Amino acid sequence: VAALTGPVIGLHAAERRWVSGRLRDLAETGLRALFGPARPALKLAACLALALLVTMAFVDGEYRVSARAVVEGEVQRAAVAPFERGKVRFQRPVLGSEEWVCVADSPIAAGERVKVIAVEGSFLTVGKI
Repeated sequence: VAALTGPVIGLHAAERRWVSGRLRDLAETGLRALFGPARPALKLAACLALALLVTMAFVDGEYRVSARAVVEGEVQRAAVAPFERGKVRFQRPVLGSEEWVCVADSPIAAGERVKVIAVEGSFLTVGKI
């Protein structure tokens, strides 16, 4: 009778332990399976998961979507000298504002049509159309 009731009493005692004790046993069982002599498929899956995590953490990449997008505006107040700041005003708001501080690579007279080449912080780089 004792041989039959011993394991049942052991199971009841294991179920009454706190969560931390059960988590410790679960972690111990998992580590034995991962680092023990058996279960090569588990070891392979763990190595692949680790390689994927390292790759995702350290590899840099770009994701680009190619499409033609031209935002045209009109220089309103002052002419823009090369590599000097000026102002450009758009007919419709661009990124929430109709008027932007801009920089151009070549001189642009007031009233000329321009296109946005780049958005650099709080100002635009523009060029002639």
